[in-house]
Amino acid sequence: MKRSYVILIAGAVIFIAGIAIFQVYANLYNLYGDTFLNENTIVKNSTIQPGQSINISRETVKAGRNLSLVVSSEPSDGMLRAETNNPEGIIVSNNKFREQLFTTFKPEINGKYTSKITNLGTTPVTINAVVGQLPIINENDQGRLDLLNGVLAGIFAVIIGIIVLIAGGIILIKDRRKFKTTRIGGDSRQ
Repeated sequence: MKRSYVILIAGAVIFIAGIAIFQVYANLYNLYGDTFLNENTIVKNSTIQPGQSINISRETVKAGRNLSLVVSSEPSDGMLRAETNNPEGIIVSNNKFREQLFTTFKPEINGKYTSKITNLGTTPVTINAVVGQLPIINENDQGRLDLLNGVLAGIFAVIIGIIVLIAGGIILIKDRRKFKTTRIGGDSRQ
């Protein structure tokens, strides 16, 4: 019967460790999430008529940190152009796209950057967009997946802990039944 207790204890330790790992990385992710909401401009469900534009500005862009523009549009066949100007009015990014755009560049000067999204098509287009310095992209244009990996590792450990706890419970029940049948049907001196 001792093996079932060891398995149950191991399952509980894995489960608790998984919760702790998840909590630590989820809190870090929330910290970056608050920064994301405070340091970015978000546009939701904005309709752009054919030949018209919408401007999205970011007031406090810091030089040297990547600035990203993320746009998704519906319907997906509408042609759009995204043009971003630095505080001096110089175009620093210019893209034509359909449906989705994710572009990143490194600002050279501090200040207000404006992205102009223009509908080049013949039908109205609805967009969702984010302009800002995304916490998931570091200064070297690489994704910061360490936070997500930590959250996933915590979830994985919780799942493994639950499986081990279930296995330990099953072994405990089997051992108890085996012990009772041995005592009832067999020699009581054992």
